[in-house]
Amino acid sequence: MDATLADAIKAALGNYPQVRQAYYEDVFAAVFDYLDSDGAVTSFRNAMKRAMVNAFSPTADIAWEDAGASLPVDEETSAWVTAMIDGELGYIDTLFQTLKQTRKGEDVQKAAIAQARAEGYAETLDRVYNYVKVAAAGNTMLTFTGDDGKESCTDCSKYKGKRHSANWWISHNAVPPNRDFECGGYNCSHSLVDDSGRVWTL
Repeated sequence: MDATLADAIKAALGNYPQVRQAYYEDVFAAVFDYLDSDGAVTSFRNAMKRAMVNAFSPTADIAWEDAGASLPVDEETSAWVTAMIDGELGYIDTLFQTLKQTRKGEDVQKAAIAQARAEGYAETLDRVYNYVKVAAAGNTMLTFTGDDGKESCTDCSKYKGKRHSANWWISHNAVPPNRDFECGGYNCSHSLVDDSGRVWTL
C-alpha cells in the first residue's frame, strides 16, 4: 500500500479497535452482498481484498507505536506483514470460490455466514497486531499466561508460564493466539504479559 494512503487511513480511523471494527464491517458487507446478489464475484472479492490491505498496513503501524517504538516498522517485521498480506489474498480467493458454490444452495444463511467470516478475518488482523507489537518490544520480558479456553494443546502447555524476551517469542513463532499451534489459536485464551502485568497480545 502507498505510505500516504496508509497514513491517511490510520489518521482517519485512529486506534486499533476502530481499524478492526471497520475491517469487520467491510468483510461482512463483501460476503453478505455477494451472497445476496446474482452478480459476478469480481467486484465483491476485490472490495474485500482492498479492505484487507487497507487494514493490515495501518494495523502494523499502530501496533508498533502501541509498543512504544518509533516508526517506521523495521524491515524484518515489514517483510512478515507483507507475507501475511500475500497469504491473505490467496485465502480471499479461496473464500469466494467457496461462496460461489454456497450461493447456489437453498435457504442460504447469508447473515450468519457473513458474520462468521468477518469474525474469522478480524481474528487474523488481531494476529498481525499481536505479532508486530511483540516484535517491537525487543528485549522486554514477557510471560505466556491466560486460560486454556475451549481447548489446551501441546504447544500451549509447553509455553504456559514460561518467561522469555519478546524477541524470543518472535523467533520461536510462539506469539499467542497462534494459527500454527496445535489448537489453531482459536480455542485458547492465552496472552503475553510483561513483568508489570501489562498485556501485550489480544
